[in-house]
This record gives sequence, C-alpha cells and structure tokens, in this order.
Amino acid sequence: MRARMKNPQTISEILGNKSARWKTKLILDRCELWKKWKEIVGSELSDKIFPARWKGNILVVCAQSHSWLNELNFLKKDLLENIKKKLPKIHITDIRFELGKPVDMELIHEINVTVPISECKVTADEMEYIDQVSNEIEDEDVRESVKKSMMHFFRHKRKKTTSPL
Repeated sequence: MRARMKNPQTISEILGNKSARWKTKLILDRCELWKKWKEIVGSELSDKIFPARWKGNILVVCAQSHSWLNELNFLKKDLLENIKKKLPKIHITDIRFELGKPVDMELIHEINVTVPISECKVTADEMEYIDQVSNEIEDEDVRESVKKSMMHFFRHKRKKTTSPL
C-alpha cells in the first residue's frame, strides 16, 4: 500500500507552475509565425519557402529547390530582421535552411477530417510540455495520471481538425 503524501498538491497548483505557463506562451507566440508567414516573407517567397520547425531558438526553414537554398543565404539577414520586427515576442537567434517539399498552408487550414483519437499523435513540443509539467509531480501514480490526461487532451483537441497530409 502506498504511503499518504504529507503535503498533497492540487492539480491547479501543479499545472499553474510558472515554467509550464511560460512554455505554453512561448509555443503560442511561435505559432504566430506560421499564421503570418506570407506577410513576413511576401507572397512570392512564401510559395518557395516555409517554416518547418524550431530547434531551440533557431528557426528551420525549408526551400523547395537547391537554387532557393542558395538564394536564402543572401536573404538570411533580411528575413531574420523582418521576423524580429513583425513578431517581437519571438526570441529567434538564427535561421537554418534545408531542402524540403513546400506545404500548402491554406489547404491544411481548409481540410477538416475526423480521425479516431487512437490515430492522433502528440507532437514533440506537446510531449515536451507534458513531460515538463508531469516531472514536477512527486507522486508516481498522480504523475502518470496527469500525463495520460494531458496526452488525451492534446489528441482530442486535434481529433476534428487533423489533416490527412
């Protein structure tokens, strides 16, 4: 039988952690980049390049061809300044360029397909957030319960808006 905790914490105390709130705010601020990408880089360039992911404070941008990868090295300073100017809340230190297939962002926003929750995946950022919050819980049973609940929440919120792409 498990021993009772001396000073149990409420879930709101656990989830109300400042570092967890900061991480959530950081993720939401960074999501603005995807929403404003066309405005930041221009409509012509947004057809050729797209933000792929964050690696720390470095934005990884994919280009559809080697020639665009080459061109981006000349545009890097301007792109970085423009991102900082349009989205001052985002802390970005550098941009890295890779070759990749462009994604039609408008198509992704228009497609709504119902997918069973069991097939929905938790993203790496969501999993990092879940781990950060749950690792602060001392009781192993409560930690696992919170972790499962948060994973279910992230899967469920995407259930009706998951893209088949």
